Amino acid sequence: INILRKNGYYVIYKAHPGTASEVNKDIFSKYVDEYILEPYEEIWECADLFVFTDTASSVFGYALTTNRPIILLDHINNKHTESWQMLKKRINVVPVHFDKFMRIQFKDNELLSFSGRVHKEIDNSFVKKIFN
Repeated sequence: INILRKNGYYVIYKAHPGTASEVNKDIFSKYVDEYILEPYEEIWECADLFVFTDTASSVFGYALTTNRPIILLDHINNKHTESWQMLKKRINVVPVHFDKFMRIQFKDNELLSFSGRVHKEIDNSFVKKIFN
């Protein structure tokens, strides 16, 4: 989050409705420009880009059907299936690992290179195969 803000991006954190009551939104105030509780389906259009840390999120599938670029901060490196290869055509993958304090670590330049990339034409072959 910090690297995006330092590079001029307006960062919105969309809280999961099931955990929003467990998290003090003031914690995020120094990291994000906006903290949103509304359902994803009602607010997705306010973002130009989505960043996910998990493909199992219920809104990840929804995001795939939009025309927005998606970045996945990926910590699982054993995805060599046909589905994964198709998914990588739709999303941008930034490899990550966790440090000893359980903080996500990645190469800043990889995230920034994808954050500025807007797909000219989004490859929806994964969406068509999985969701149809």
